[in-house]
Amino acid sequence: MNASPNSPSAIAASVAFTAKAPVVNSAVLRDAANGNPDEMRALAEIYLAQADESMAKLAVTVQAGTARDVCRLAHRLAGGSASFGMIGIIAPLRALEQLGKQGQLEGAQTLLAQASQQLEAIRHWLHEHAMHSNNHHLTTHP
Repeated sequence: MNASPNSPSAIAASVAFTAKAPVVNSAVLRDAANGNPDEMRALAEIYLAQADESMAKLAVTVQAGTARDVCRLAHRLAGGSASFGMIGIIAPLRALEQLGKQGQLEGAQTLLAQASQQLEAIRHWLHEHAMHSNNHHLTTHP
């Protein structure tokens, strides 16, 4: 018997399939910073601080089983992440958002763990590429 495309197991499987995608779209980040390396560093720091706060709140809502809050928080963090090119975290967040919309959070802990792993991969990428003083390569290449 096949799972519905919107079932928690199908959603989690689709997220696992996309987990090897790039974690940051440097062109979007560069555009958001107007090509300015100092602004890019500042945006990276702001993003990480806000993402950490949002992930902590999301963990609390998943644990509490408040689907509407899971939906709202996942939606907000996914949108903010997309705005700054932090694409690796979007799939598990959109899946969490979908579960929240459905009002049932089966599989949410797994998706939250995937989002956390992606945030750590983003953090690593930002520290390697955007938060060092020598990141001129991000301003000259896609």
